[in-house]
Amino acid sequence: MMKRSRSVFEPRTAPMCADFEDAGVAGAMSRLLARLRQLVEPLTLPSWLWSLDFTYATAACAAHPDVQGLVQAMDEATRALGGKAEAAHPCAATAVQLAAVVRLRFGVLLEALASGAASVFVAPEEAPGSGVDRAALAALYYDAYCAAVWTSAHAEFLATIEDLLAGRPATEALVRDLMVPPPDLYTVANLSHLAHLGPLSDRLASPRCCSKTSQSLLAILTRVTNAGSRGWETTLLTAAKDSDGAVRVCTQCVAVALSGMHPAIHPAARRPWRERFVLLRALRVQTTQDFKELVHKAPNAVKEAIRLHLAAVYSLDCATLNAMRQTRQPTGQLGIPPLALPHPSLAAAMHRMAEAGAGMLETRESAAASIQRHLVSEPRSRKKSSPSTSARAPKHEAEPLSYCASWLGGRSGPVGATVRSAVQVVSGLMSASYRSIYIPWWLHGNHHGHRASRLDSAQYVALHNRSAAHRMCTLLSDEDFQMAERTAIGAPDASLLTVGEACALLGIRPSADEPPGVPCAASSRAVQEAEVDVMNLCARDAALLIAFARIASLRATLLSYDLGEGTRRRQALAICQRLMLPLAPDEDPCAAVRSRLPEHATVLYFCSECRRIVNAVQDNAGKDQPFNELGLSASMLAIDGDLCNAHMRCAKRSSAALRTAVALEAAAEALKLEKLDPVASPLLPRDLRPATVVATMCCTKGGKRKLSAAAAASAAARDSSSEVAKFRRDLKSCYEQSDKATSCGDVPLVQIPILGRVVRVFGNFYAICAMCGALTRVAPSSRFRNEICCMRCDFAMLAGKVAAAEMHQALPRPPPPSCRYCGKQEPENGAGMKWRCIEAPADTGGRNASVPPPLRTVFYCPTHYRGWLVAAHKTMSTATIFAHLMNKARPLLGANNADANVSKRKGRQGQAEARRPTVLSKSKTALAKTIGKNHRQRKRS
Repeated sequence: MMKRSRSVFEPRTAPMCADFEDAGVAGAMSRLLARLRQLVEPLTLPSWLWSLDFTYATAACAAHPDVQGLVQAMDEATRALGGKAEAAHPCAATAVQLAAVVRLRFGVLLEALASGAASVFVAPEEAPGSGVDRAALAALYYDAYCAAVWTSAHAEFLATIEDLLAGRPATEALVRDLMVPPPDLYTVANLSHLAHLGPLSDRLASPRCCSKTSQSLLAILTRVTNAGSRGWETTLLTAAKDSDGAVRVCTQCVAVALSGMHPAIHPAARRPWRERFVLLRALRVQTTQDFKELVHKAPNAVKEAIRLHLAAVYSLDCATLNAMRQTRQPTGQLGIPPLALPHPSLAAAMHRMAEAGAGMLETRESAAASIQRHLVSEPRSRKKSSPSTSARAPKHEAEPLSYCASWLGGRSGPVGATVRSAVQVVSGLMSASYRSIYIPWWLHGNHHGHRASRLDSAQYVALHNRSAAHRMCTLLSDEDFQMAERTAIGAPDASLLTVGEACALLGIRPSADEPPGVPCAASSRAVQEAEVDVMNLCARDAALLIAFARIASLRATLLSYDLGEGTRRRQALAICQRLMLPLAPDEDPCAAVRSRLPEHATVLYFCSECRRIVNAVQDNAGKDQPFNELGLSASMLAIDGDLCNAHMRCAKRSSAALRTAVALEAAAEALKLEKLDPVASPLLPRDLRPATVVATMCCTKGGKRKLSAAAAASAAARDSSSEVAKFRRDLKSCYEQSDKATSCGDVPLVQIPILGRVVRVFGNFYAICAMCGALTRVAPSSRFRNEICCMRCDFAMLAGKVAAAEMHQALPRPPPPSCRYCGKQEPENGAGMKWRCIEAPADTGGRNASVPPPLRTVFYCPTHYRGWLVAAHKTMSTATIFAHLMNKARPLLGANNADANVSKRKGRQGQAEARRPTVLSKSKTALAKTIGKNHRQRKRS
């Protein structure tokens, strides 16, 4: 069981919906019937027309007194609703075919009804405005789709019967013997019956948990939600080369989009059932070469089809879709009926794909050529249009559908997708405040020929603690700071709140006055607006927001989740068993492990300097062996004064980065850059951008020697690029450094109680195994039943070596290997050479008779093993190999292939010409005869 839970997730090809009932076809037809009765009152229809039991419908149709009149009434209602009814009357030879034809006409009637009702809401080539009832229109889109699936399924059912009859006259007995499945969701290609990719899409963040065969499709799902197209074509071509299943999934999605068998299209834009039938039949013969042609000519068509498939998957998981929408992820826009109306760009793409499918039937061209001609993304201009030319329709009016290839995410995404949290906005403003102080300091050192890459303690205090933002924060009262601290700790999503949400939570509001500063021009518009909101705050409110953002950022660094009392008790019992701590009958295991065991049994230790977990932790690295480590690694005990007052420290030696930081701080303290006199006429940049700052300083370099204009420009470009990188590195290093470089052993280890909790430290989650009590890094596969497990529990450590030996003896053992030639078995504790295992894909005896060729192996004892057996077993039969072993002869590998080539040549040319014996062939023949003669003489003796 435990071994099974560690295995990868095998791909599953279950459809999203199994039949009409799962897809909601019955409910859709009921709603359309209610709408039909409101429009056409005299029309009375029997219930077997929409019954999901086709056998009952067949019997009821055969017993109906006037089938022709019923069909004629439905055709007249179809024409009255604006649809195109069939001119010919149904002439089916059997009751099964007649019932299918009548139910098909009923589906045509419902399609015409849904098309006309949807056109009342919005025109086919227009996006619905704000005045449209979007929920009712989405439900109507889905009802029309269900009616189209119903019609096409019955048409495909009838065509299958005709194909199997092959011109023979249809009789009841013959049609019954054909055993054609009744029309259902699986009969025709549609969106609801595509493969359910939900389990695979859930593993986008953990691809290692998926099998190798599903990696190609997983790569497609990973890239399909990107706004850009870089690497998309390469991903599709790689999938076409490595995975037939991924190609099949993509081909089915494209077929569904071309035929319009999905709810993301206006019902009036969907083609009639005859055109859909012919198109789906033509798309069945699409090959991998056709798919590659489509990838080269219209890769966006495959992307939009996969997005439609992914939207259908998310429509079955409303919680995930709403979570993505609330967290402003681009995937949250993949809503389709019946939950929501499709995105205008997705709807426009599906309309163009339907037009491309109709164009395939009219012009007889390939799918790639037709899609390339119809699916064209509208160009997007980056220039701001003037007010006179940018007049748009009012919000309550509909706009024409237009397709943009980058609609999912990126610049064309929703406004909420670019919103930044208050923590990010405040961090950017604090960084800008520090940069305004550091750049003059860096320029001062550069004018004197020194590089300020590290600050000493005095310079750190001056540049960090005396900045305007820091001094403003120090004026905040203790009561206000405690209020901001309690608010940040009390809000679970404090680090995700926007500036407006954080201000509302703190009870502050930006003023309407002009801001005292200008936001960063390189940022997006949403970030600039958030920065303006922060700068509009008064000093006290701004300091309160900064304190809130700092506490929220620290809180998000260390995440802790309580696993419950049951898990805490099981973890405590596992720790007692691991450390062999006996418990009294009524003793609480949680209290026992906290009071009677060392602290590292229930406390997570880590070094804040080298960012290392000090506990013995099972981190899923190395070989798959039982984990039996205890205690702390590379640590030391530090005692302060009293012997009972001690703590643990890290014992790792100083790294190269730490030694460099200490040396740079010593150099800065010896240089005392702040005591150097400023230059008389310093070079000042136009702005505080790194490129401008460095370009200003690079103008003075190389001024003493004269160079050509081209050489000077090239040298200046190289010098400027390297200096910009150095300046950015110095700015980042001085901004993120502490007041003094500290080694690992100078500070105590950080302690976090972890019993009954899962804690995130440095980006990884850690918890205690509920089975063996070991500290483990939590991964998606780290579980056994409903508990966290390290998956490397040591039974010998928990139950003892004696119990482990007994269990090992009780386990069934595989039979010892036996020699393939003589049948001798390998001794269990024998000394000397072991039996040699050889891959034998051509062997078909014994166990290998039921094993695929790549997995077939044979064993040979040291007496009968030969070096040529490895190559011989790949091409020669076992009987031929045994003959060579019996005669102690060595085979001429490749001779069989040469004989086969000669026989083929004889078949082509009639009779091969006899070759003349050469001197070399004569000597080889004589040598073979001599060897054979000597071998026979040895056998006689």
